[in-house]
Amino acid sequence: MSKAIPIIVIASWLMQMMTGTDAINAAAFTFAIFFGLLAVHVAGGFKTIVGLLNLVLISKFLLFALVIKTVTWQALDSHLKAPRATAEVMALGFLGLFIGTWLYRRFPRPPGMVADVTTSRNYLAITISFLFFSLVSGVVKLIFATSYITDLRGGLWGLAQNLSTLSAFAVVPAMYYAWSSGAKRFLSHPLVLGILSMELAYGIASTTKQSAMEPLACYAGVGFIRYGLKSKAVWALVAAGLVFYTAILYPYSQYVRDHGGRDGDLASRLEVIKEVFFSVSTNSDFRNMVETTISSRETYLGKESLESYSRLAMVGEADRLIASTDATQSYTGWQTIVMGLELMVPSFIYPDKPLSAGGNLLAHITGDVADDDQTTQVSYGVMAGLFNSFALPGVFWGSILFFGLLYYSLQIWYRNPVLNFEPYGSSIWYILLTIQFQHSLVEAPVGNLLPSLLTTGLTVAPVILAAKFLAAYLPSTVSDRSRRTAPPVYLGAGPVRY
Repeated sequence: MSKAIPIIVIASWLMQMMTGTDAINAAAFTFAIFFGLLAVHVAGGFKTIVGLLNLVLISKFLLFALVIKTVTWQALDSHLKAPRATAEVMALGFLGLFIGTWLYRRFPRPPGMVADVTTSRNYLAITISFLFFSLVSGVVKLIFATSYITDLRGGLWGLAQNLSTLSAFAVVPAMYYAWSSGAKRFLSHPLVLGILSMELAYGIASTTKQSAMEPLACYAGVGFIRYGLKSKAVWALVAAGLVFYTAILYPYSQYVRDHGGRDGDLASRLEVIKEVFFSVSTNSDFRNMVETTISSRETYLGKESLESYSRLAMVGEADRLIASTDATQSYTGWQTIVMGLELMVPSFIYPDKPLSAGGNLLAHITGDVADDDQTTQVSYGVMAGLFNSFALPGVFWGSILFFGLLYYSLQIWYRNPVLNFEPYGSSIWYILLTIQFQHSLVEAPVGNLLPSLLTTGLTVAPVILAAKFLAAYLPSTVSDRSRRTAPPVYLGAGPVRY
């Protein structure tokens, strides 16, 4: 990784110069890319969970944006409302990320509370436990959350919300079970396909792009972990997933949420969901109408056809808040952070606590929601949120403090899970934390992320304890028994069918 950093940094500077990015802005963006990549390196590389999360941050804010802008021959700062201020926020924010990561590595490493997985029987128990808790929570949400306001409430709704966000994970231990048990099938294992189908169905019914795409991403990701990047079958799946997302899922999700998919009783919502999804999938005229409806605002990527990938260029989303805050001097100080601290208090102690930690408040500053809209949450990212609170000094010092604390809290629960290319170890916890944070860490304001300092482990702890209890009653597989007497043969001796 360290050898690639100078090459990527120099290439990013040249790409910006070729496309006409302002020289000072380009210097600040390149500075951000350099320290973002350096933060990956000091964390131990992308095979550590902190290294991967840092890579996700710099990629989703700047690297993907730079590639898309270069391919379409646009300056990186084009279509930004406050290009200089946004470039400065990115530079200071990723410098803070680097320092926060460096500091967290210097503190004593706690032992962690979650152990590595060493048997296929444990994988099966984890699969059953996560499938039960996450999908049951998801179904409870679908039945009883009759509006977005209900969905945001704490207490049991908050617990159901946290558990349902893990619905995409159950396919991961199922795939590791198929791998570690020596099954002849892997991608087409009946348990794997059954769980994947349930997760996709729930994702579509939930009307969120994230819930529908994460199961496919997990499925493809574990496929690459086992077979490597040369697997044609997995690449075919990736290509099909991108087509599905661009042509069907994105327009469906953007449209159905505002046309009955999130309000009313379960029967009426499912009827709307079924009708809209079927129409988007099969009727090109309806799909074109939907795409026209959802492509009304100016996009940072400059082309309406690229709007579905705007969350891979979060610098454009952050710019809207930075520009509005700077233009109207709408600095909120500690307000959104205090809201986040209030969210950490259980509802039975503080029943009138806020519904969320500032996404709606910030959206009113940018004008992204109507004046009477008190529920819609809009994403701008941690660094833009820190700028809205305390201007540029807040971005720098806030990034150091927040990322240092967050990463250390992950160590308390999980130690430091790493990615390996064998069927045993801590890889599934690496993937679990990726699912939990690859979206929220990039898009959520600081206040929304503060509760995760506690809930990251507390939400998962009962699920893991249930799996540990269940494992004692599951039969050992042949591979488990053979591992007691011989070194494990990780890749199997015979051919593996897809």
